[in-house]
Amino acid sequence: MEKQPRRIVTDSMIGMKLPDFARHSARVATVLGHNPSPFTGPGTNTWLIGAGDRPLLLDTGQGVPIWIELLDTALKELFRSDDIDRIAVAQPPAEAS
Repeated sequence: MEKQPRRIVTDSMIGMKLPDFARHSARVATVLGHNPSPFTGPGTNTWLIGAGDRPLLLDTGQGVPIWIELLDTALKELFRSDDIDRIAVAQPPAEAS
């Protein structure tokens, strides 16, 4: 009889608490996506990157309604801004033919 593989992840991140937005350095801040799952806990992060008043937005999240409110608040409180400079979104790899 073949042995079943042992489960490596024994718990989930559900219940983990993260701030709605946070500054991590002079150039990096995050906004919580509020799209919870067992692997992302309370949600994935959108990243605001830059030293000026118009940061780059890295990853636009999944369209959860509260996210745009949190993004606006984070821009005002962390960057003293109401605008972003650019948006960078990862493009999925092309399918192999």
